[in-house]
Amino acid sequence: ALLLASTKFVPSGHDLLAQSALAELRAGRAMLGTLLLLLVLEHSLRLEFCAWNSSPQHGVAQHGAYYSTLDGFGQRNKHQLLLGPTVESTGQRNSLLRELGLGLVHLLSDLFLQDAGPNIRACIVHGKIPKFGELYNSWPSSRPT
Repeated sequence: ALLLASTKFVPSGHDLLAQSALAELRAGRAMLGTLLLLLVLEHSLRLEFCAWNSSPQHGVAQHGAYYSTLDGFGQRNKHQLLLGPTVESTGQRNSLLRELGLGLVHLLSDLFLQDAGPNIRACIVHGKIPKFGELYNSWPSSRPT
């Protein structure tokens, strides 16, 4: 909790979610903890994208506009990709990429964007993992007691 309170990466309001995620991981419920951490990671990266690119409009969902996202699943040409090379609204380079560094950008891209990669977030939230709910339910250590 102290580490989460001292970091600026995890936004206020998400610190309790991050603490819950870490508690789930410590309790051996890796699947649940990881799912919770994915939520925190994406929103934290979204806020960093907004800050580094002076683009606050990409920080919140807006009616009639596509949301900024890690994966842009199915409609990458309509979403602002947090790891995309440019800020779509300005055409400027995405300054977040420089801040994250090439290694971390490649890792995040492999995990969330590459068609040949695991696309973890998209697969989970868009129902691409066959029988995911059954997998979760059949794995006793993944469920809270």
